[in-house]
Amino acid sequence: MAVENGSPIERAEGATFGSTARRLFGNVRLDFGEDRTPTTLVSADLGPCRVSRLTAGSHTVTGDKVVLKSYDPDPIKLIFQTRGRSRLFQGSSTVGFDAGRAVLYDPTQAYALNNPEPVTLLFLQVPRAAFRSTALARLVQPLRASETSVGLQRVLLSMMRSSMAEIDTLDSRARTALGSMMVELVKNLLDSETEVGTPQTAQSLDTLRRRIKGCIEENLEQPTLDVAAMARKMGCSTRYIFRAFAAEATTPADYLWSRRLQLARGRLEDERFWHSSGIGLGV
Repeated sequence: MAVENGSPIERAEGATFGSTARRLFGNVRLDFGEDRTPTTLVSADLGPCRVSRLTAGSHTVTGDKVVLKSYDPDPIKLIFQTRGRSRLFQGSSTVGFDAGRAVLYDPTQAYALNNPEPVTLLFLQVPRAAFRSTALARLVQPLRASETSVGLQRVLLSMMRSSMAEIDTLDSRARTALGSMMVELVKNLLDSETEVGTPQTAQSLDTLRRRIKGCIEENLEQPTLDVAAMARKMGCSTRYIFRAFAAEATTPADYLWSRRLQLARGRLEDERFWHSSGIGLGV
């Protein structure tokens, strides 16, 4: 049985499309120019995320500030294109869409999505609270998922297509369960792309090494601090932690040991100074 508008399932077409799109996706501007191709939008609340299917003619979507107010949701967007071609402009980056390839981006940063021909797009909106800060940092520019995660992308695309095909038959519990599975898939996808995209240039490895050293200074007296803990805090694998220190011909473990020795030596020297001066010893 079809669920009417006003429920967790939203439908819009023609004149109602613009207002519905802005309510669901934020303060976006839509420009269809002279194109009069019928436009349809179906969107479903899946509990922890939202899935939508858009069919439209050529148009441009511009988002200067998608979050309307400080307390509005600010989800990360994932898009699959199943028909047509598009380009996403954000900052200094331009990403073209490939059929079956996911594109992720942060819509709270200004962007423009240009669709020069009729398109069908599948959207997934996932709250940023679901992601690690290191993964979110990867989205300072749009990310087109790589070939290394093609299997994961296919599973996610299949789930999004199936959910849109069966959405009217799913009750609230089923929608929430489906949404939870999709969120985990997107988290795994972004984590894998973050790992693939971990900086490997000399400059970026220098930046990573400085961050690790800062982490070491803040946790120098923590006995549980080791290379694995550093990797978790930096959001990368241990091999990148080792690679970051290779330019200094040392290892992160050796650097950590050296800093702990320096700390201990400094404390011993301070103790000798206070004893030799007699300050604070009652003499």
